[in-house]
This record gives sequence, structure tokens and C-alpha cells, in this order.
Amino acid sequence: GHFSHVSLVAAMASRRHLYVGGLPKEADEASVHAAFVPYGEILAVTMPLDAMTQSHRGFAFVEFEEPDDAAEALDNLHKAELFGSVLKVNFSKPPKAGATGSKAVWDDEDYIKEYIAVPEASDGAPADSAAVPSGPPSGDLAPAAKRQRVN
Repeated sequence: GHFSHVSLVAAMASRRHLYVGGLPKEADEASVHAAFVPYGEILAVTMPLDAMTQSHRGFAFVEFEEPDDAAEALDNLHKAELFGSVLKVNFSKPPKAGATGSKAVWDDEDYIKEYIAVPEASDGAPADSAAVPSGPPSGDLAPAAKRQRVN
């Protein structure tokens, strides 16, 4: 269904952290904070800067104090407009603990692709087998495994 990828991302994310994409050049941490704060108490707004230009790269991370507030902000602000630009809001993984220095984890394109961009292929895959690599095989996979053993 339309929202299957959201639950997959949420399963491996802290539900207090939101990824906000599609930010226009005019946006800054204050305007992102102003857009999200009506939905609840915000602990942090982080807007990674491009090392070359020192301007932001069109996305930010918002950390709410309460998961319910983050969910409400996501519901209300995904596809909303800020300075005429349409926002993309999704749950995000929190920054890895101990990431210090000027290069934050989320500056790494691979990190962004792995944790935020949702591969198209995941739509057809059973969410439980994708989200839980260890543990027993899901109901979808078990019959196939039995068949193989019989043959």
C-alpha cells in the first residue's frame, strides 16, 4: 500500500526524529523550528551545511521531545509548503552516538541513501522480513523453505 514504506522506516527509526527534505534556500533552522513547533516541544533542529558553500543542502532533522508530537507534525507537514517549496517529511534515524567533528553522520550520502531514501524494491517485500533480518523466517518465507527441503 501507499504507506508501507513509512512503517518500514519507522521500524528502524526513533519516532522522535524527523527528516525534513525539500527545503528552499530561504529556509534556516529558525524557520524550520517555527514550522514544526506548533506540534510540540522541539529539542533540536539540525541543518547540515555543504562544506563548500556553507549553505544548507535542502534538508534538516527535527528532534521532538514526544513521539506523538513528531507523528502529528509528520502528518500535518508532509507535502506542506514552506516558502513555496513542498516539504518531504519522514521518520529519521537519530544521529549515531559519538559522531563528533565537523562531518556528521548524515553528511554521508550513503547513510542518507541507506536510512532515509526508501528503495523502490521494498514495496513488494514483506515488511517483517526486511525490517528484522535476524530471527525466524516470516510466514511468507516458511512454505517456500519447506518445499525446498522436501525436494
